[in-house]
Amino acid sequence: MRTKNLALLLIMGVFLLVTGHLYGATEDSDMDAWNRWGLITERGIEKAPQDLGEEFSTKVMTGDFEGACELGKKSGVAELEAAGCFIYGKTLFDTGDIKRSLEVWEKILKALDRIDRGTYDDDTLKLLYADVYIGLGNIYTSKGDYDKAIEYYNKALKIVLKTLGPEHPYVANTYNGLGIAYRNKGDYDKAIEYYNKALKIVLKTLGPEHPEVATTYNNLGAVYYFKENYDKAIEYFDKALKIYFQTLGPEHSYVATTYNNLGNIYTGKGDYDRAIEYYNKALEIYLKTLGPEHPDVANTYANLSHAYNFKSDYDKAIEYYNKALKIVLKTLGPEHPEVAYIFFGLGSAYAGKGDHDKALEYYYKALKIARESCIRRSIMEKIEEIHKKK
Repeated sequence: MRTKNLALLLIMGVFLLVTGHLYGATEDSDMDAWNRWGLITERGIEKAPQDLGEEFSTKVMTGDFEGACELGKKSGVAELEAAGCFIYGKTLFDTGDIKRSLEVWEKILKALDRIDRGTYDDDTLKLLYADVYIGLGNIYTSKGDYDKAIEYYNKALKIVLKTLGPEHPYVANTYNGLGIAYRNKGDYDKAIEYYNKALKIVLKTLGPEHPEVATTYNNLGAVYYFKENYDKAIEYFDKALKIYFQTLGPEHSYVATTYNNLGNIYTGKGDYDRAIEYYNKALEIYLKTLGPEHPDVANTYANLSHAYNFKSDYDKAIEYYNKALKIVLKTLGPEHPEVAYIFFGLGSAYAGKGDHDKALEYYYKALKIARESCIRRSIMEKIEEIHKKK
């Protein structure tokens, strides 16, 4: 059996960087994940032929994560496949490639199923599965399949409650995931219930100025925005922003998310110029930290579109809707709920311009994709309005 060497230590450094924020991770959670996935990486390299293990190490250290995943599968060593595909799948998700990320995370589950149970501590194996369930929950949330996301988050929750106890930060992060899924389903009271469970844990275990506390404040602010309690939402967003500035700095993507949320508040309050100001702040950070084709960039373009639509600047709204649409189609696919919202927005913009035929074209495209009854009802109302005018 080969001993741990410098190459393996360097690989573990890469894993520590990539596993960060797997589940909104705290420092302790980062290290826990690093230890788990580091263990199976080490075992995988030890089990593989020496030349293959060295090639795997080189691919990880040089950032060829796709190559590491493929080599792991080729090796026939379950640990090596799970480890290589874990780091690749996480990278795909972080860069907004949701479709390919899902394919890779499903392969990780199958690889974990092939690991020899007798060589690992039972809790370690269970938590590896929890890590993957959280990853799949995040993916299905991004895809708009919230029931599937909730299913995976609950699988993870069952494991972490049993292995780590009810007050561990990982439990809080899982509650936050459930809250986001329920919020997106429109069950705002259920979302608040889970967010408050998360907040109670992180305040007790991490202290009042930890970024994870800020993330939970952000989540609570978002759900109060959807409940149209704007003053309560602003209160939570301001709390989050203060912590993020102190702990992460002014150009972190979490700061951009909070700016986006504040922009939504001011759109809801009818202060569109102030909303646009916040959206542009968010966009500048996202472009710098995530790149031009990330779903969060698309979301910000869509938010700008809504604000310009409300200002009756329809050409500007259409410009930003099309920018958002191009990214969403590429990263999330043509059936994603966000596509329906963008088509609906384009329909509204063209209706505002008086181009009823173009408006109907986009409304019908939106209707074909939309799943939620509230958005379908809104689309039908708009279609009926145009037919009355014609």
